[in-house]
Amino acid sequence: MDLSYIKSVYLIGIGGIGMSALAQYFHNRGCRVAGYDRSPSITTKILTDKGIEVFFIESMAHIPSDVDLVIYTPAIPSTNIELSFAKKNIENVLKRSEVLQIISDEKFCIAIAGTHGKTTITSMISHIFNYNNIPVTAFIGGISKNLSNNLIDNEKAKIAIIEADEFDRSFLRLSPDIALVNAADADHLDVYNTHESMIAAYQEFINKAKKENRIVNADCNKYFNAEMTFGANESAKYRIESYYYENNLANIVLNIDGKQVNFNQLPIFGKHNIENFCAAYTLARKMNISDEQIENAMRTYEGVVRRFDIIFKNNDIAYIDDYAHHPAEIASLRNALAEVFPGKKVCAFFQPHLYSRTRDFMDELAAELSKFDEVYLLDIYPARELPIEGISSKVLADKISKNTKVIDKAEVTEKILASDANVFVTIGAGDIDQIINVIKEKLIDEYGKN
Repeated sequence: MDLSYIKSVYLIGIGGIGMSALAQYFHNRGCRVAGYDRSPSITTKILTDKGIEVFFIESMAHIPSDVDLVIYTPAIPSTNIELSFAKKNIENVLKRSEVLQIISDEKFCIAIAGTHGKTTITSMISHIFNYNNIPVTAFIGGISKNLSNNLIDNEKAKIAIIEADEFDRSFLRLSPDIALVNAADADHLDVYNTHESMIAAYQEFINKAKKENRIVNADCNKYFNAEMTFGANESAKYRIESYYYENNLANIVLNIDGKQVNFNQLPIFGKHNIENFCAAYTLARKMNISDEQIENAMRTYEGVVRRFDIIFKNNDIAYIDDYAHHPAEIASLRNALAEVFPGKKVCAFFQPHLYSRTRDFMDELAAELSKFDEVYLLDIYPARELPIEGISSKVLADKISKNTKVIDKAEVTEKILASDANVFVTIGAGDIDQIINVIKEKLIDEYGKN
Protein backbone atom coordinates (compact mmCIF):
# COMPACT_ATOMS: atom_id res chain seq x y z
CA MET A 1 0.00 0.00 0.00
CA ASP A 2 1.38 3.43 -0.96
CA LEU A 3 0.81 5.68 2.04
CA SER A 4 1.68 8.81 0.06
CA TYR A 5 -1.81 8.73 -1.48
CA ILE A 6 -3.56 8.72 1.91
CA LYS A 7 -5.40 11.97 2.67
CA SER A 8 -7.87 10.96 5.39
CA VAL A 9 -7.19 8.55 8.27
CA TYR A 10 -9.44 7.32 11.07
CA LEU A 11 -7.98 5.41 14.03
CA ILE A 12 -10.06 3.16 16.30
CA GLY A 13 -8.29 3.14 19.65
CA ILE A 14 -6.50 6.37 18.80
CA GLY A 15 -5.45 6.98 22.41
CA GLY A 16 -3.33 3.85 22.56
CA ILE A 17 0.36 4.58 22.87
CA GLY A 18 1.21 3.09 19.47
CA MET A 19 -1.93 4.38 17.79
CA SER A 20 -1.44 7.96 18.96
CA ALA A 21 2.05 7.99 17.42
CA LEU A 22 0.60 6.83 14.09
CA ALA A 23 -2.08 9.52 14.31
CA GLN A 24 0.61 12.17 14.65
CA TYR A 25 2.68 10.60 11.87
CA PHE A 26 -0.19 11.01 9.38
CA HIS A 27 -1.13 14.43 10.76
CA ASN A 28 2.46 15.60 10.14
CA ARG A 29 2.04 14.62 6.49
CA GLY A 30 -0.99 16.83 6.03
CA CYS A 31 -3.64 14.13 6.34
CA ARG A 32 -6.99 14.78 7.97
CA VAL A 33 -6.86 12.61 11.09
CA ALA A 34 -9.53 11.69 13.64
CA GLY A 35 -10.33 8.72 15.83
CA TYR A 36 -12.14 7.07 18.71
CA ASP A 37 -11.01 6.05 22.18
CA ARG A 38 -13.05 5.11 25.21
CA SER A 39 -11.66 7.76 27.60
CA PRO A 40 -9.44 10.86 27.70
CA SER A 41 -5.75 10.37 28.52
CA ILE A 42 -2.36 12.02 28.27
CA THR A 43 -2.09 10.76 24.69
CA THR A 44 -5.50 12.02 23.60
CA LYS A 45 -4.56 15.45 25.00
CA ILE A 46 -1.37 15.42 22.90
CA LEU A 47 -3.55 14.72 19.87
CA THR A 48 -6.26 17.28 20.55
CA ASP A 49 -3.59 19.92 21.26
CA LYS A 50 -2.41 19.31 17.70
CA GLY A 51 -5.92 19.76 16.31
CA ILE A 52 -6.68 16.05 15.87
CA GLU A 53 -10.32 15.27 16.64
CA VAL A 54 -10.89 12.51 19.20
CA PHE A 55 -14.32 11.01 19.95
CA PHE A 56 -15.16 9.19 23.19
CA ILE A 57 -18.48 7.67 22.13
CA GLU A 58 -18.69 4.90 19.51
CA SER A 59 -20.54 5.99 16.39
CA MET A 60 -20.34 5.02 12.74
CA ALA A 61 -21.04 8.67 11.92
CA HIS A 62 -17.58 9.66 13.16
CA ILE A 63 -15.88 7.86 10.28
CA PRO A 64 -15.57 10.28 7.32
CA SER A 65 -17.36 9.16 4.17
CA ASP A 66 -14.20 9.82 2.13
CA VAL A 67 -11.79 8.11 4.53
CA ASP A 68 -8.81 6.47 2.78
CA LEU A 69 -7.54 4.34 5.65
CA VAL A 70 -8.93 3.01 8.91
CA ILE A 71 -6.37 1.77 11.45
CA TYR A 72 -7.31 -0.25 14.51
CA THR A 73 -5.52 -1.75 17.48
CA PRO A 74 -6.03 -5.44 18.37
CA ALA A 75 -6.92 -4.24 21.88
CA ILE A 76 -10.25 -3.04 20.46
CA PRO A 77 -12.97 -5.70 20.95
CA SER A 78 -14.58 -7.14 17.84
CA THR A 79 -17.96 -5.87 19.10
CA ASN A 80 -16.89 -2.25 18.63
CA ILE A 81 -19.50 -0.56 16.42
CA GLU A 82 -17.01 1.51 14.45
CA LEU A 83 -14.69 -1.43 13.76
CA SER A 84 -17.59 -3.64 12.60
CA PHE A 85 -18.81 -0.89 10.27
CA ALA A 86 -15.33 -0.20 8.87
CA LYS A 87 -14.61 -3.85 8.09
CA LYS A 88 -17.85 -4.11 6.12
CA ASN A 89 -17.78 -0.77 4.32
CA ILE A 90 -14.22 0.63 4.07
CA GLU A 91 -11.71 -0.71 1.54
CA ASN A 92 -8.51 -0.11 3.51
CA VAL A 93 -8.80 -1.33 7.13
CA LEU A 94 -5.45 -2.27 8.66
CA LYS A 95 -4.09 -3.23 12.05
CA ARG A 96 -1.58 -0.89 13.66
CA SER A 97 1.19 -3.45 13.09
CA GLU A 98 0.42 -3.61 9.36
CA VAL A 99 0.83 0.15 9.03
CA LEU A 100 4.08 0.09 11.02
CA GLN A 101 5.28 -2.63 8.65
CA ILE A 102 4.62 -0.40 5.63
CA ILE A 103 6.37 2.59 7.22
CA SER A 104 9.42 0.65 8.46
CA ASP A 105 9.87 -1.35 5.25
CA GLU A 106 10.86 1.88 3.53
CA LYS A 107 13.71 2.51 6.01
CA PHE A 108 16.60 0.80 7.84
CA CYS A 109 14.55 -0.80 10.61
CA ILE A 110 15.78 -1.14 14.20
CA ALA A 111 13.21 -3.18 16.17
CA ILE A 112 13.35 -3.49 19.95
CA ALA A 113 11.38 -6.29 21.61
CA GLY A 114 11.09 -7.97 25.00
CA THR A 115 8.54 -8.67 27.70
CA HIS A 116 10.22 -5.96 29.82
CA GLY A 117 12.31 -2.89 29.16
CA LYS A 118 11.56 -2.31 25.49
CA THR A 119 9.96 1.11 26.01
CA THR A 120 12.90 2.42 28.05
CA ILE A 121 15.46 1.01 25.61
CA THR A 122 13.55 2.47 22.65
CA SER A 123 13.39 5.87 24.35
CA MET A 124 17.10 5.76 25.25
CA ILE A 125 18.33 4.82 21.79
CA SER A 126 15.93 7.29 20.17
CA HIS A 127 17.27 10.04 22.45
CA ILE A 128 20.87 9.12 21.62
CA PHE A 129 20.14 9.42 17.89
CA ASN A 130 18.08 12.58 18.26
CA TYR A 131 20.57 14.34 20.55
CA ASN A 132 23.36 13.66 18.08
CA ASN A 133 21.31 15.02 15.15
CA ILE A 134 20.99 11.65 13.41
CA PRO A 135 17.61 11.78 11.59
CA VAL A 136 15.23 9.01 12.69
CA THR A 137 11.58 8.14 12.74
CA ALA A 138 10.96 6.60 16.16
CA PHE A 139 7.78 5.02 17.52
CA ILE A 140 8.15 4.81 21.32
CA GLY A 141 5.77 2.83 23.54
CA GLY A 142 5.64 5.55 26.18
CA ILE A 143 5.86 9.31 26.55
CA SER A 144 9.49 10.42 26.42
CA LYS A 145 10.02 13.22 28.93
CA ASN A 146 12.63 14.77 26.65
CA LEU A 147 10.08 14.99 23.85
CA SER A 148 6.81 15.23 25.81
CA ASN A 149 5.74 12.80 23.11
CA ASN A 150 5.98 9.22 21.89
CA LEU A 151 7.12 10.03 18.35
CA ILE A 152 10.22 11.39 16.67
CA ASP A 153 9.34 12.20 13.08
CA ASN A 154 12.21 13.56 11.01
CA GLU A 155 11.19 13.61 7.36
CA LYS A 156 14.86 13.21 6.35
CA ALA A 157 15.08 9.95 8.29
CA LYS A 158 16.36 6.83 6.62
CA ILE A 159 16.27 4.94 9.92
CA ALA A 160 13.13 3.74 11.73
CA ILE A 161 13.31 2.82 15.42
CA ILE A 162 10.30 0.67 16.29
CA GLU A 163 9.18 -0.63 19.67
CA ALA A 164 8.19 -4.14 18.60
CA ASP A 165 5.10 -5.37 20.44
CA GLU A 166 4.71 -9.11 20.98
CA PHE A 167 0.99 -8.88 21.82
CA ASP A 168 -1.14 -10.45 19.06
CA ARG A 169 2.20 -11.49 17.44
CA SER A 170 2.35 -7.95 16.01
CA PHE A 171 6.16 -7.84 15.88
CA LEU A 172 6.23 -10.67 13.34
CA ARG A 173 5.02 -8.22 10.67
CA LEU A 174 8.27 -6.25 10.93
CA SER A 175 11.37 -6.97 8.84
CA PRO A 176 14.10 -5.65 11.12
CA ASP A 177 17.60 -4.87 9.88
CA ILE A 178 18.67 -4.93 13.54
CA ALA A 179 16.61 -6.90 16.09
CA LEU A 180 17.07 -6.56 19.86
CA VAL A 181 15.43 -8.74 22.52
CA ASN A 182 15.74 -7.66 26.14
CA ALA A 183 13.66 -10.29 27.97
CA ALA A 184 11.56 -13.32 27.17
CA ASP A 185 9.66 -14.13 30.36
CA ALA A 186 6.24 -15.71 29.97
CA ASP A 187 3.53 -13.15 29.24
CA HIS A 188 0.45 -12.66 27.04
CA LEU A 189 -0.51 -16.27 27.59
CA ASP A 190 -4.00 -15.30 26.42
CA VAL A 191 -2.37 -15.05 22.98
CA TYR A 192 0.38 -17.70 23.15
CA ASN A 193 -1.12 -20.26 25.59
CA THR A 194 2.37 -21.45 26.62
CA HIS A 195 5.76 -19.90 27.29
CA GLU A 196 7.24 -22.21 24.65
CA SER A 197 4.89 -20.84 22.00
CA MET A 198 5.85 -17.29 22.95
CA ILE A 199 9.57 -18.14 22.72
CA ALA A 200 9.01 -19.60 19.26
CA ALA A 201 7.48 -16.28 18.17
CA TYR A 202 10.45 -14.37 19.56
CA GLN A 203 12.81 -16.71 17.73
CA GLU A 204 10.93 -16.09 14.50
CA PHE A 205 11.15 -12.33 15.14
CA ILE A 206 14.88 -12.17 15.81
CA ASN A 207 15.74 -14.55 12.96
CA LYS A 208 14.37 -11.97 10.55
CA ALA A 209 17.59 -10.00 11.09
CA LYS A 210 20.97 -11.16 9.82
CA LYS A 211 22.97 -13.14 12.38
CA GLU A 212 25.44 -10.31 12.99
CA ASN A 213 22.56 -7.89 13.62
CA ARG A 214 20.85 -9.81 16.44
CA ILE A 215 21.30 -8.29 19.91
CA VAL A 216 20.09 -10.20 22.97
CA ASN A 217 20.18 -9.85 26.76
CA ALA A 218 22.58 -12.57 27.86
CA ASP A 219 20.09 -13.70 30.54
CA CYS A 220 17.71 -15.01 27.86
CA ASN A 221 20.25 -15.89 25.15
CA LYS A 222 19.73 -19.61 25.81
CA TYR A 223 16.67 -19.21 23.58
CA PHE A 224 18.44 -17.34 20.77
CA ASN A 225 22.18 -18.15 20.68
CA ALA A 226 23.09 -14.64 19.51
CA GLU A 227 26.74 -13.58 19.32
CA MET A 228 26.07 -9.97 20.34
CA THR A 229 24.90 -10.02 23.97
CA PHE A 230 24.60 -7.49 26.78
CA GLY A 231 23.71 -7.29 30.45
CA ALA A 232 24.99 -8.20 33.91
CA ASN A 233 25.46 -11.87 33.07
CA GLU A 234 29.12 -12.95 33.08
CA SER A 235 28.73 -14.33 29.57
CA ALA A 236 27.68 -10.96 28.08
CA LYS A 237 29.90 -9.48 25.38
CA TYR A 238 28.80 -5.99 26.51
CA ARG A 239 28.80 -6.56 30.26
CA ILE A 240 27.88 -4.39 33.22
CA GLU A 241 30.93 -4.69 35.45
CA SER A 242 29.78 -2.38 38.25
CA TYR A 243 27.80 0.72 39.09
CA TYR A 244 27.18 2.95 42.07
CA TYR A 245 25.18 6.08 42.84
CA GLU A 246 26.58 9.50 43.70
CA ASN A 247 24.16 12.39 44.29
CA ASN A 248 21.36 10.21 42.85
CA LEU A 249 23.24 9.79 39.56
CA ALA A 250 24.73 6.54 38.28
CA ASN A 251 28.41 5.89 37.62
CA ILE A 252 28.62 2.82 35.40
CA VAL A 253 31.50 0.62 34.30
CA LEU A 254 30.93 -1.59 31.26
CA ASN A 255 33.32 -4.31 30.16
CA ILE A 256 33.54 -4.75 26.38
CA ASP A 257 35.66 -7.77 25.48
CA GLY A 258 37.94 -7.13 28.46
CA LYS A 259 38.14 -3.35 28.00
CA GLN A 260 36.54 -1.06 30.58
CA VAL A 261 34.30 1.79 29.45
CA ASN A 262 33.20 4.33 32.08
CA PHE A 263 30.07 6.47 32.14
CA ASN A 264 29.66 9.03 34.89
CA GLN A 265 26.73 10.91 36.40
CA LEU A 266 23.92 9.42 34.33
CA PRO A 267 20.27 9.88 35.49
CA ILE A 268 19.43 6.16 35.47
CA PHE A 269 17.73 4.47 38.45
CA GLY A 270 17.84 0.77 39.34
CA LYS A 271 19.66 -2.29 38.06
CA HIS A 272 17.00 -3.00 35.42
CA ASN A 273 17.50 0.45 33.92
CA ILE A 274 21.29 0.05 34.02
CA GLU A 275 20.68 -3.08 31.91
CA ASN A 276 18.39 -1.10 29.62
CA PHE A 277 21.18 1.46 29.18
CA CYS A 278 23.62 -1.37 28.40
CA ALA A 279 21.22 -2.54 25.68
CA ALA A 280 20.96 0.97 24.21
CA TYR A 281 24.74 1.33 24.36
CA THR A 282 25.26 -1.97 22.54
CA LEU A 283 22.83 -0.93 19.81
CA ALA A 284 24.33 2.58 19.51
CA ARG A 285 27.85 1.17 19.13
CA LYS A 286 26.52 -1.20 16.47
CA MET A 287 25.38 1.94 14.64
CA ASN A 288 28.87 3.50 15.04
CA ILE A 289 27.87 6.13 17.58
CA SER A 290 30.86 6.95 19.79
CA ASP A 291 31.14 6.51 23.57
CA GLU A 292 31.41 10.29 23.97
CA GLN A 293 28.27 10.88 21.91
CA ILE A 294 26.40 8.27 23.95
CA GLU A 295 27.50 9.69 27.31
CA ASN A 296 26.72 13.29 26.36
CA ALA A 297 23.25 12.27 25.20
CA MET A 298 22.48 10.15 28.25
CA ARG A 299 23.46 12.90 30.67
CA THR A 300 20.46 14.83 29.31
CA TYR A 301 18.11 11.81 29.31
CA GLU A 302 14.96 12.51 31.33
CA GLY A 303 13.30 9.11 31.15
CA VAL A 304 9.80 7.95 30.23
CA VAL A 305 6.51 8.85 31.84
CA ARG A 306 5.39 6.00 34.15
CA ARG A 307 8.80 4.26 34.16
CA PHE A 308 10.27 4.80 37.65
CA ASP A 309 8.71 8.22 37.36
CA ILE A 310 9.55 10.33 40.44
CA ILE A 311 6.44 12.49 40.79
CA PHE A 312 7.17 14.06 44.18
CA LYS A 313 10.23 14.04 46.43
CA ASN A 314 11.42 16.00 49.42
CA ASN A 315 13.45 15.23 52.53
CA ASP A 316 10.52 13.40 54.14
CA ILE A 317 8.78 11.35 51.47
CA ALA A 318 8.87 10.32 47.83
CA TYR A 319 6.13 9.31 45.42
CA ILE A 320 6.97 7.22 42.35
CA ASP A 321 4.68 5.97 39.60
CA ASP A 322 5.50 2.95 37.44
CA TYR A 323 3.88 0.97 34.61
CA ALA A 324 4.99 -2.42 36.00
CA HIS A 325 2.29 -5.08 35.56
CA HIS A 326 4.22 -8.38 35.32
CA PRO A 327 5.72 -10.08 38.40
CA ALA A 328 9.28 -9.71 37.05
CA GLU A 329 8.70 -5.98 36.46
CA ILE A 330 7.35 -5.53 39.98
CA ALA A 331 10.45 -7.29 41.34
CA SER A 332 12.73 -4.97 39.33
CA LEU A 333 10.80 -1.94 40.54
CA ARG A 334 11.00 -3.01 44.17
CA ASN A 335 14.76 -3.62 43.88
CA ALA A 336 15.23 -0.19 42.28
CA LEU A 337 13.29 1.46 45.11
CA ALA A 338 15.55 -0.28 47.62
CA GLU A 339 18.64 0.99 45.77
CA VAL A 340 17.48 4.58 45.42
CA PHE A 341 15.74 4.83 48.82
CA PRO A 342 17.70 2.39 51.05
CA GLY A 343 16.14 1.54 54.40
CA LYS A 344 12.89 3.41 53.68
CA LYS A 345 9.43 1.97 54.32
CA VAL A 346 7.58 1.49 51.03
CA CYS A 347 3.80 1.53 50.55
CA ALA A 348 2.55 0.16 47.21
CA PHE A 349 -0.76 0.63 45.39
CA PHE A 350 -1.17 -1.94 42.62
CA GLN A 351 -3.84 -2.18 39.94
CA PRO A 352 -3.75 -5.64 38.29
CA HIS A 353 -3.94 -5.51 34.49
CA LEU A 354 -6.17 -8.06 32.70
CA TYR A 355 -8.11 -10.91 34.27
CA SER A 356 -6.09 -13.44 32.26
CA ARG A 357 -2.70 -12.08 33.41
CA THR A 358 -3.92 -11.99 37.02
CA ARG A 359 -5.07 -15.61 36.68
CA ASP A 360 -1.87 -16.78 34.97
CA PHE A 361 0.48 -15.08 37.47
CA MET A 362 -1.63 -14.99 40.63
CA ASP A 363 0.94 -16.71 42.87
CA GLU A 364 3.91 -14.82 41.39
CA LEU A 365 2.14 -11.47 41.79
CA ALA A 366 1.25 -12.28 45.40
CA ALA A 367 4.84 -13.30 46.16
CA GLU A 368 6.34 -10.08 44.77
CA LEU A 369 3.73 -7.73 46.23
CA SER A 370 4.08 -9.30 49.67
CA LYS A 371 7.69 -8.01 49.78
CA PHE A 372 6.52 -4.40 50.05
CA ASP A 373 6.06 -3.04 53.58
CA GLU A 374 2.46 -2.01 52.97
CA VAL A 375 0.17 -2.98 50.06
CA TYR A 376 -3.21 -1.90 48.72
CA LEU A 377 -4.90 -3.25 45.59
CA LEU A 378 -7.30 -1.62 43.16
CA ASP A 379 -9.82 -3.63 41.17
CA ILE A 380 -8.50 -5.40 38.08
CA TYR A 381 -8.28 -3.20 34.99
CA PRO A 382 -10.04 -5.32 32.34
CA ALA A 383 -8.80 -3.55 29.17
CA ARG A 384 -10.06 -5.73 26.33
CA GLU A 385 -11.32 -8.60 28.53
CA LEU A 386 -14.54 -9.73 30.18
CA PRO A 387 -14.37 -10.91 33.81
CA ILE A 388 -13.16 -14.44 34.54
CA GLU A 389 -15.05 -16.29 37.26
CA GLY A 390 -13.03 -16.66 40.45
CA ILE A 391 -10.42 -14.06 39.46
CA SER A 392 -10.45 -10.76 41.33
CA SER A 393 -8.26 -8.37 43.28
CA LYS A 394 -9.83 -9.74 46.47
CA VAL A 395 -8.57 -13.25 45.61
CA LEU A 396 -5.09 -11.79 44.98
CA ALA A 397 -5.23 -9.78 48.22
CA ASP A 398 -6.03 -12.92 50.21
CA LYS A 399 -2.86 -14.54 48.83
CA ILE A 400 -0.60 -11.68 49.89
CA SER A 401 0.98 -12.32 53.28
CA LYS A 402 -0.16 -9.02 54.81
CA ASN A 403 -3.36 -7.32 55.82
CA THR A 404 -3.93 -6.27 52.21
CA LYS A 405 -7.13 -4.46 51.29
CA VAL A 406 -8.84 -3.71 47.99
CA ILE A 407 -9.63 -0.02 47.78
CA ASP A 408 -11.11 2.42 45.29
CA LYS A 409 -8.88 4.87 43.39
CA ALA A 410 -10.50 7.73 45.31
CA GLU A 411 -9.13 6.30 48.59
CA VAL A 412 -5.46 6.25 47.59
CA THR A 413 -4.57 9.78 48.70
CA GLU A 414 -6.30 9.21 52.05
CA LYS A 415 -4.22 6.05 52.63
CA ILE A 416 -1.02 7.88 51.69
CA LEU A 417 -1.63 10.72 54.13
CA ALA A 418 -2.51 8.26 56.91
CA SER A 419 0.56 6.03 56.37
CA ASP A 420 3.91 6.26 58.15
CA ALA A 421 5.76 5.03 55.04
CA ASN A 422 8.53 7.14 53.49
CA VAL A 423 8.09 6.02 49.88
CA PHE A 424 4.82 5.57 48.00
CA VAL A 425 4.45 3.91 44.61
CA THR A 426 1.49 3.48 42.26
CA ILE A 427 1.91 0.46 40.00
CA GLY A 428 0.03 -0.87 36.99
CA ALA A 429 -0.69 -0.61 33.27
CA GLY A 430 -4.37 0.34 33.55
CA ASP A 431 -5.98 3.67 34.41
CA ILE A 432 -4.24 4.10 37.77
CA ASP A 433 -2.36 6.93 36.08
CA GLN A 434 -5.55 9.02 36.29
CA ILE A 435 -4.88 9.70 39.98
CA ILE A 436 -1.20 10.71 39.67
CA ASN A 437 -1.86 14.45 39.56
CA VAL A 438 -4.44 14.21 42.36
CA ILE A 439 -1.85 12.54 44.59
CA LYS A 440 0.82 15.04 43.60
CA GLU A 441 -1.40 18.03 44.41
CA LYS A 442 -2.35 16.55 47.81
CA LEU A 443 1.34 16.04 48.64
CA ILE A 444 2.14 19.60 47.59
CA ASP A 445 -0.69 20.85 49.84
CA GLU A 446 0.69 18.76 52.71
CA TYR A 447 4.46 19.25 52.28
CA GLY A 448 4.93 22.16 49.90
CA LYS A 449 6.51 21.93 46.44
CA ASN A 450 9.29 19.41 45.63
